[in-house]
Amino acid sequence: MHEMPVVMNVVEMVDDYARNNDVKEVRKVIMEIGQIAMVMPHYFRSFWEPVIENSEFCRNAELQIDIDPGIGRCRQCSHEFNIEENNGVCPRCGAVEKFEILSGRDVQIKEIQVI
Repeated sequence: MHEMPVVMNVVEMVDDYARNNDVKEVRKVIMEIGQIAMVMPHYFRSFWEPVIENSEFCRNAELQIDIDPGIGRCRQCSHEFNIEENNGVCPRCGAVEKFEILSGRDVQIKEIQVI
């Protein structure tokens, strides 16, 4: 599972941010994980607690995960649709796996709440 190094990287970035900005403590980290990203929110969440135990600023930080929908635009008819909900098939024209990804593949820190 590659989620563990991703969580470690996020916590390291948040600690660096806190250290460089005179933050006393990080209360909450809000992540945005794309619906079609290669990171599973369930596994990301399961690694959060073990990783923050070693954090300088995030030891008590709550994790919130917001899901960014995987939206694609059909290359045949230009219709925009949720890729996962439609199994990669355009609901308008029926084109299979012929779409441009518009959103939903990124993993990013959306917000850091601090004291």
